[in-house]
Amino acid sequence: MKLDPSKHGADGKPKNGVFKENFKDGTLVCVGHDRNGEKVGVWLTYDARGKLIKTNKHKSK
Repeated sequence: MKLDPSKHGADGKPKNGVFKENFKDGTLVCVGHDRNGEKVGVWLTYDARGKLIKTNKHKSK
């Protein structure tokens, strides 16, 4: 069975904790929390200049 890399770490375990992604220059793209491989809580997305462009609220399952 192939694991979904967006929901599982390199060790095969579901992702848990803070998730951050950055542009090549180090500017933050998005930040949020994973619980058991699922997005939970508020996730923030930024443009390349660091301006907040989207806020998503994810419910835990």
